Amino acid sequence: RDVEGAQFGLTNIIPGAQQGLQAGLVNFVGHGLRGAQLGLANIANDEAEGAQIGLVNFTRGKMTGTMIGLVNVAEDADAPLGLINVIWHGHTQVDAWATDAGLIMAGVEHGSRYVHNIYAVGVKPMSDSPAFAVALGLGIRALEKGRFTLDVDAIEYGLLHH
Repeated sequence: RDVEGAQFGLTNIIPGAQQGLQAGLVNFVGHGLRGAQLGLANIANDEAEGAQIGLVNFTRGKMTGTMIGLVNVAEDADAPLGLINVIWHGHTQVDAWATDAGLIMAGVEHGSRYVHNIYAVGVKPMSDSPAFAVALGLGIRALEKGRFTLDVDAIEYGLLHH
């Protein structure tokens, strides 16, 4: 059964399609979402268009719009913002870089067409007391022309001294 409008409750279940808002602890749409889901766990069992905002967001198909949460999972997505994003048809690449502070880093970049996460480890060997480093970042794909891409990344580093 399809629903147009809003649904509020602890657990919201729509076996058909939803056009509008679902707000509750757990939200489930069976056949397509056009609108928003707000809750701890949001599940769209098909493609979704709009926004999912919660701790865990899952879309079985393509998410056209944004997912904002601790963990976001989708076949494909435009702009997932979370600590962990699993995008099955997203892009993944290995990166290596050095900083002006003497850090040598290696990491993995994974994300969607427009937004990606960066997870990295490294070392700062050229100091009096060498340190290991961990990094977490968020990036935006600003330009893509064939094999050329321009990303703007923000990365936070943490140093672990002995």
